[in-house]
Amino acid sequence: MTEFFLAEIAPPAAASDEPSWAVQEFAAMGAEDSVETIGLPDFSATAAMEQACLSNQSNTARIRLLALLGGTPDWPIGSRGLPLVSASAQLAPEPLQVIGRGTADLPLRDNLNLADEVDVYVRKGFRRQGIGSALLQTLEQLARAEGRTTTVGTTWQKLATGLDADEAITPKEGDIALDRRLPEHQFRIKHGYTLGQTERLSMCRLPVPEITVPAPVDYEICAFPTGFPRSLYAHLARLRVGMSVDAPMGDTPSEPQLWDAERVAAATAMRTAAGMEVVAAVAKSKQTGELVAYTEVSYNPERPAIAHQDDTYVARQHRGHGLGLAIKMACYRALADAYPAALHVATWNAGENEHMWAINRTLGFRQAGAAGWWHKQLNPEQTGDNSPSQSAQVADRPPRA
Repeated sequence: MTEFFLAEIAPPAAASDEPSWAVQEFAAMGAEDSVETIGLPDFSATAAMEQACLSNQSNTARIRLLALLGGTPDWPIGSRGLPLVSASAQLAPEPLQVIGRGTADLPLRDNLNLADEVDVYVRKGFRRQGIGSALLQTLEQLARAEGRTTTVGTTWQKLATGLDADEAITPKEGDIALDRRLPEHQFRIKHGYTLGQTERLSMCRLPVPEITVPAPVDYEICAFPTGFPRSLYAHLARLRVGMSVDAPMGDTPSEPQLWDAERVAAATAMRTAAGMEVVAAVAKSKQTGELVAYTEVSYNPERPAIAHQDDTYVARQHRGHGLGLAIKMACYRALADAYPAALHVATWNAGENEHMWAINRTLGFRQAGAAGWWHKQLNPEQTGDNSPSQSAQVADRPPRA
């Protein structure tokens, strides 16, 4: 049996600090996981992105664990009772061999019952030795210690078709099935997790096809190749609250998110610190000047081939006017002009979100994989349904920052 210990990555002393070997290894394992499950490293965070997340914890507390080979060294012990290794290169101890990782995000403004993004990964050659279970159980214990009663995590898989009934696992809503036989799904089931929702990973080529559609009447479409101007942050915050209420979440527990201009600014600053670029588009009412729809795409120059769709949202009272398609078309055209190296856009959509999928098909998106959102009640005595009651007509997965 492999001897190992768990340690927590401490936030960097300064956001500008060079990522330590611990952060570099943490990010490398994320890329390995992405390659194994999706076939590309592009669906994981780079070391710069991880460093930015660790530096910005005003709205979300971020737990980042490592499984390391050998006995526990004489490292300082953190507030969560685990040995600490700094995210700052100049403060980190001598490198040790890293064999696994675990993550958990604890929202601090809303959804205070949740531990989100509770995921683990163990490197090849060290699996089926209890390392993944140790990471997951420790994350659950830490979440429980901080008052969280529900954990939510994700699994990914490549496109699977023709699954037999005994090979497929599906949520209550949506028709996207996961392959029950995959080890990551067996691991979740073994540890008491329930599949709450599945999502479709789809990709389209840039530039998007020329589509002749009537221009939305009574609305102005504006694209921003360098991201949202600060003057729109308060308006954007209002729409993000609506997004968190309306976006389809299946059986995954969730409450409305609390957004204001300050939180939008913090999320923007975090992406900037990570070296990310944002291209966005909005729709405004010509009658009132009100912002009624928005979409945004993240672009990482370190991984130039694929841009990633973030939110797309249209306020309820303004749906049915073609705004979702209009703002996405404007955004993708601005993206292609600003970043010619971007060849594809990738997006995730809930399986039950047929309206968004219809828009994406029009833009040339084709399914490339799937994801599962799993949840577990840490305190079985607590009951209640916190899932949203109404689905969005136009929505991609809402952000947490």
